[in-house]
This record gives sequence, C-alpha cells and structure tokens, in this order.
Amino acid sequence: AQNLGAVSAIHPTPAKVVAAQLDSVFGSLPIRAVKTGMLYSRAIIDVVAERLVKRSRLPLVVDPMMISSSGTPLLKPSAAAALARRLLPLARLVTPNLDEAATLAKQPVREPEAMREAARAIHERFGCAVLVKGGHLKTTEAIDLFYDGREEFLLSSPRAKRVSPPGTGCTYSAAITAFLAKGEPLPKAVERAKRHMAEAFSAVYRAGKHHFLGCSCLAKREVFGNFSAFLVIHSPECRWRRWASRRFFHGTIQLQGAQPLGRGDAGRA
Repeated sequence: AQNLGAVSAIHPTPAKVVAAQLDSVFGSLPIRAVKTGMLYSRAIIDVVAERLVKRSRLPLVVDPMMISSSGTPLLKPSAAAALARRLLPLARLVTPNLDEAATLAKQPVREPEAMREAARAIHERFGCAVLVKGGHLKTTEAIDLFYDGREEFLLSSPRAKRVSPPGTGCTYSAAITAFLAKGEPLPKAVERAKRHMAEAFSAVYRAGKHHFLGCSCLAKREVFGNFSAFLVIHSPECRWRRWASRRFFHGTIQLQGAQPLGRGDAGRA
C-alpha cells in the first residue's frame, strides 16, 4: 500500500509465482537485459538468482531497494544477506542510494568523497560496477558517482527545487537497463540515463501535495527505440561535467558531447 508520500504496508508476491513469471517471460521473449527492484524476501531473491545464474551473459542491473525514501524498510534482514550473497555477485551494476550505499559499504556516506569511498568498497566486495546516487545530498547540483574498477566519473545535473517525486531511483535504473538492452556500453548507458532523468524532471506533474514524473518522458523513443526486450523484476539546461573541485576522480568520461537541454529544464536523480 503506497501513496505519493509513503509506503504503509507490504504484501509480497509468493516466490513460486515470481518463479513461474520469470520462466514464462524467459521462455517467450528475447531478453537482452535485466533489472531487479523491490524483492523483499529471501525466498524471492533465491528464485530470481537461480534463474539469472543460468543466464550470466545478460547484463543485470540491481536496484537494491532496501529502504524507501520515506524510511520504510523494503527488504527483510534475512533478504539483505541473500541479496549480498546470491544476487549482487551476478550484477553488472548496482545502483544504491546513499543509505543503501552506506549499508553495502559498511560506512557512512554523507558527502561526495564518501560516495567515492563507498563505490570502491562495494566494487571490491561484490565485483560489480557501482552507481552511487547522490540525489539526497545537500549539494547545489544532483550528483551521482560511477565506478567499475577502471573508470570513475561523476555526473551532475541542476537540482529541481522543491520537487522530489517518488520512483526516481526505479526510473533511473530502468533507463540504464533499457540502454543496455539497446547495446550501449555500461558507462554510456549510465550517461544517457542521467540525461533522461534530467529531462524527466522537466516534465514533473503535481498531484495534491506531491509530484511525480510524467509518463510521456518515460516512453520516449530515444530510450526504448525499436523493441528491445528488457526485464524488470519487481515484487510489489542540463550540464554534464567533471566535478572540477574534486581532483581525485580519475579516468573520467568526457561528456562534452552531451547536448544541453533547453532553457528552463531541470533534473535530479
């Protein structure tokens, strides 16, 4: 049970139903990339991992979804251990927010330098690339840090003032997965997804006291293009630049080719 402000109750899908759904989809569609979202229980994580370990060539994006932005736990304690042991070692990319990064790295993450340290710790622990999402930092711009063991770069976009719609992390990781399904290399998929999120924040709608991302932006042809199957497993003026004031970012992807958004556009992810 959820509204635009909070999650109030959770009823997980039975693991056997999740297993049957995965078997059905994998048996009928040419899946090119996979993204997991809220899995909640160890039983669900086990059936997901059992099927993905047989398909190790598929790029897997794991949005850990341990806790909602309103503070509600979205993963049982026993499930967190299963996530770390069974699913994250299969991932191409994990996309934690600050709280999730702190849990996975076992250290606090409250500033850009800590994002870097956490990304390296998570990569060393699980062997996958990491995108630490810094949308909740008290920075003038919305920043995210990517690290895959070879390349490290920071993405920034103007922060949308007084706007914080739910589901931005899910949308961000789904956009990355869509670009991977289209054949983009992981760093490029992350870059394009960040641009997509910046544009999505220029199409935010208001409902009561809350805001949400416009659906028209999510269905844009530039994200999904011609049909490229990607599977989302879920149980219930834009600027691109190096973080110039932080000299420690090495192997930074050059993003000068990114086209700025029109005047008045803003984004945060």
